[in-house]
Amino acid sequence: MKKMGMLLFVLLAAQTLQAQTDDFKAFREQIQSDFRGFRKGIMDRYVEFLDAVWAEYETMAGRHRVTVPKPVVAPVYTPPVEPVVEAPVEPIVVEPETPVEPETPTVPQEPQQPTVPKVPTTPKVPSTPKVPSPSVPQIRFTLYGLQLAVPAPKLEATLRSVNQQEVVAFWKKINDSDTKACVEGMQQLATNYRLGDWCTLKAMEQYCSIWAKGNEVAARVMAQYLMLSMGYDVRLAIAGNGVYLLLPFEQKVYANTYITVDNTRYYIYPNTMPENSRIYSCSIPTGEECGRHLDLIINPAYLLPKDSHTFTVSYGGLSAQGSVNRNVIALQQEYPSMDIYCYAASIADEEVRRSVVEQLKSQVESMDEAEASNALLHFVQSAFEYKTDGQQFGDGVEKSFFFDETLYFPYCDCEDRSIFYAYLVREILGLDVLLVGYPGHECTAVALSEAPPSSTGFIYKGKMYYICDPTYIGADIGMCMPDYVDEKPKVEEWY
Repeated sequence: MKKMGMLLFVLLAAQTLQAQTDDFKAFREQIQSDFRGFRKGIMDRYVEFLDAVWAEYETMAGRHRVTVPKPVVAPVYTPPVEPVVEAPVEPIVVEPETPVEPETPTVPQEPQQPTVPKVPTTPKVPSTPKVPSPSVPQIRFTLYGLQLAVPAPKLEATLRSVNQQEVVAFWKKINDSDTKACVEGMQQLATNYRLGDWCTLKAMEQYCSIWAKGNEVAARVMAQYLMLSMGYDVRLAIAGNGVYLLLPFEQKVYANTYITVDNTRYYIYPNTMPENSRIYSCSIPTGEECGRHLDLIINPAYLLPKDSHTFTVSYGGLSAQGSVNRNVIALQQEYPSMDIYCYAASIADEEVRRSVVEQLKSQVESMDEAEASNALLHFVQSAFEYKTDGQQFGDGVEKSFFFDETLYFPYCDCEDRSIFYAYLVREILGLDVLLVGYPGHECTAVALSEAPPSSTGFIYKGKMYYICDPTYIGADIGMCMPDYVDEKPKVEEWY
């Protein structure tokens, strides 16, 4: 009888599982059907938009995220003769329109390989995409170490002119051709390797450039068409002797010329347009849904082949070693300039972060909250050498680092250290931590259970946070650089 009951349970469970599977398949098919319907609808309407009179827009100069110079040398804490109680300051929340933006950084030279023993790592093996039929002509290209192949468009890159009528006629020619295999192939690569929106754009750029055989005008029109087909609200624009893409981002981007359409910023790509110049694009009716914006936050992590660059960092009894992926670094060097929180919230390589966290966590696990916070703070203050971006990469360069880049380049500055420390505190100690901005400086604030001896801090959303400055060498938790004690910090949430 018990066996019969168990058999009935198994059969019912199997039926339930099959029903759930069927429901999921039906749900997925409905989503795909809805997207195909949306795609067909927008492509049909887009032809009408292109045929109408194109609107003229004035380009706006991208703002600078940083205008106040950073400290040329990281200040060193000098203990006072008599204890000084630092008064807390009242925080303000960062508003999205207030940041200033840096100049577009040049790609820095690769630093010298440190002479440290190489730590074995288990490389991630990217999912293998379906191999297309050999009979279908392929465009093969390399993207950050990936060897990729996507079916080629079934037409030639004949467009040479930037005349509006000829551009529209070529767009229609693409629309009348069979691009299904191109779109599906690119979408499959983006999914299999977790390329994200920016990396998908870079893949599309390479793919279309190879197809067009150096015909930049035709390549841009094809890239816009295929990105639109993949569900992105990427628009086409003409200016001077060139064709450009108009990219709407979820995040604010700095040092990039843009136009504003219906209160949305569309950034000029590539970013070679001078400010206050004229650019033309087809008019889209207000409220018309043309697809999604590009999200620049990197999560989930990429699946890129490993090209290892070893690192070792140590100070005060704490140390971490391992390797970062040069392919990830190369991608990050081409990233647009964003707000600090975007770098902190992005996870480009899970393996590197997990390794660093596990190593340091085992070294502070016997410490209490305050001791561990201080140990990690002193570690970040002194395990990395300080230089501003201008000192490291050249005058006018302002480059914020992702977590991986801080372990890759020989020097880092205040926001890079803050991003790094904030992640360690959250992941190792489980504490709430904020990114905190002052004019020309970035640090963190941590919610500690007890006030440290020196307690510069503030109340934010009902919780007390204490300044922890990874650039104030030798300073403990709760200590603020003297120049900023009376300044009101700007708070950025990043998770």
